[in-house]
Amino acid sequence: MMKNFVFAVGIEDTFVIQTERGERPLDEYALTQHYEKWREDLDLARNSGSSMIRYGIPWHVVEETKGQYNWLWVDQVMDYFREHRELVPIIDLMHYGTPGWEDSSSE
Repeated sequence: MMKNFVFAVGIEDTFVIQTERGERPLDEYALTQHYEKWREDLDLARNSGSSMIRYGIPWHVVEETKGQYNWLWVDQVMDYFREHRELVPIIDLMHYGTPGWEDSSSE
């Protein structure tokens, strides 16, 4: 029997909001309604028997304007993890995508 086996899941969190001509922005949390249904989604993950979840923070939402931070949505989710300690989050701060103010062409 494997004592150190961990069953982990993740919620897709691709955020590509900068676009070139003819492209469209992509926010997987918006596309899947996770911003509104995050509690139900996390309940499903927790009830699946998972003990860990890869969970992305939508940085483009947290820092929509450079240097101005809005943690309200993230705080609710982190409170959930504090209440349900059996589901440990592996926090992903920058999986895909950056805030709209970030100019990658200046690199």
